[in-house]
Amino acid sequence: MSSVSCECAGRGAHRPAPAPGTDPVTDKETVTDYSQGVPLKTVQQVLSYWQSDYDWRKVEARINAVPNFITEIDGLDIHFIHVHSRHENALPLIVTHGWPGSVIEQLKIIGPLPDPTAHGGSASDAFIW
Repeated sequence: MSSVSCECAGRGAHRPAPAPGTDPVTDKETVTDYSQGVPLKTVQQVLSYWQSDYDWRKVEARINAVPNFITEIDGLDIHFIHVHSRHENALPLIVTHGWPGSVIEQLKIIGPLPDPTAHGGSASDAFIW
């Protein structure tokens, strides 16, 4: 079984933020709308959230609470979750995500898919993934 840790997912998170007003290129807006991309103020707000408020350890714990593994296919590391169903005739199911998504988006379906009876469904609705 694999374990997700801050070291493998937090690349770049430990870099100090540049002081505001120190870079004449990035501290200057040329337009007041989105015609040239996301406004600097919005980017700065998102950056501030990720640097000071986002709790990666909480997310890490959610991922590590489920059986997750890493395998290599064609030279690429594939991180996957494998959940068994308690229902005998559960159908196998592969759930994937696109870019820029992540496995985190799929955590909410881990309960209902392999154990639909605990969520108001019937055993015939069960999947293994």
